[in-house]
Amino acid sequence: MILAKLQKELIDLVGEIAANRREVTEDMLERIERVLARYTTAVRDWEYMVEHAARTDGDISRDLFVLSSAKPLSRKLMLDKTIIEGEVSQPRRDWEILPGWQRRELFRKRTWRARTERFGMAIFGGVALVAPMLLMVLHRDRTTALTTTSVSTLLFAVVVANFTTSPPEAAVGAVAAYAAVLVVFVGATLPAPT
Repeated sequence: MILAKLQKELIDLVGEIAANRREVTEDMLERIERVLARYTTAVRDWEYMVEHAARTDGDISRDLFVLSSAKPLSRKLMLDKTIIEGEVSQPRRDWEILPGWQRRELFRKRTWRARTERFGMAIFGGVALVAPMLLMVLHRDRTTALTTTSVSTLLFAVVVANFTTSPPEAAVGAVAAYAAVLVVFVGATLPAPT
């Protein structure tokens, strides 16, 4: 809510500038600077809260940013403000856990996405190694081995460049290691030229 409010303030200031024929006064600059400072602080706070939720492994009793009727102090505060009724010992509904569900959901989604990406890359890595080797074992000639190694390395480089966020030097290292494995395989399986 705070981030949305600050975004609205920034948009209002931009609207003021547009209505003012794009003339920016010193007062407008100072107001924009104050709102931007509050906005960046709010973003940092949000990121800290998300990181904290990740460290709790979904255990809301360890999450400092979650009010829950399962926690005695939180339960007392919720009862005092009539957010919940009666002497509730455990949360009965999702709405009785305030306000960190968004962070836990975000953490769960990030964790799931990371697992899915790791699984996909592991499958790709296995297929990228086994398929060319299988082809080279079934067709044992130098032309097939060299063509397979070249094409496989090129395809691997394209996938690494397009589907990873690694820096260029890490991508070069991965492609070089992949090519080295294939070259060693070619050298070990092909008969020596006569």
